[in-house]
Amino acid sequence: MTLSIKHKFNSGLVDGADTSLVRPSNWNDEHNLLLATKKLVGRYTATDGPAQEITLGDGLALDTTTGKLDTSNVGALSYFAMAAPPTGWLKANGALLSRATYANLFAAIGTLYGVGDGTSTFALPDLRGYFLRAWDDGRGIDAARAIGTAQADLAGPHTHPLSDPGHAHSIADPGHAHGVGDPGHSHTYLAPRGGSYGNDNSGSGIQTENTGASGTGIWIGGAGTGIGIYGAGTGITIAANSGAETRPKNYAALVCIKY
Repeated sequence: MTLSIKHKFNSGLVDGADTSLVRPSNWNDEHNLLLATKKLVGRYTATDGPAQEITLGDGLALDTTTGKLDTSNVGALSYFAMAAPPTGWLKANGALLSRATYANLFAAIGTLYGVGDGTSTFALPDLRGYFLRAWDDGRGIDAARAIGTAQADLAGPHTHPLSDPGHAHSIADPGHAHGVGDPGHSHTYLAPRGGSYGNDNSGSGIQTENTGASGTGIWIGGAGTGIGIYGAGTGITIAANSGAETRPKNYAALVCIKY
């Protein structure tokens, strides 16, 4: 589209000989408006008045092929609170796109997220269900990671609550006995000399002597007690404190990429 300006009125005068001047016959010819690069015609002053040149900021880009003015953040990711992407954005769902149709986006991300068919398509990042993490870029917190790579979930060091209700052991005592052995025993005695031993000491002149002591020989054999202490389960349990994945509190939002 060519931007041109015309005068509002016509002139009925005859053209003069000086061609350096605007002739009446050319009064309503179109006049092209020349602008410097990255300039727009408009008015940035808050009151009505003459047109002014408006400079494109760094956040805007003019597509010289289509003539469209848009933000220059091709390849940027953003969250949206609705299910459908707004104009100029695509769902970051891993879809394969035409390299020709989305040339600007292909120039920005290339085949970082997939080569597509290797010639005419490329892949978008598939960020559905993922949290985003800032690329380490040599800092060392999340070392050895390349930009655009996925990472599996991992639980860090943590503790579990322990429950011990206490426990007891059962004791069984069947009773026991000791064996007694008696091999028999004897006593030695002294008889009076020169006389005979009687069965009493009633004036016969015979004296009764005490017998010598003798060990009984009786013994009591040892015996096992038979008492048994049986094992018992402790009843201790360790409660789980995790689910199928590690995650913070969150809301689900639509992640899109600018094209």
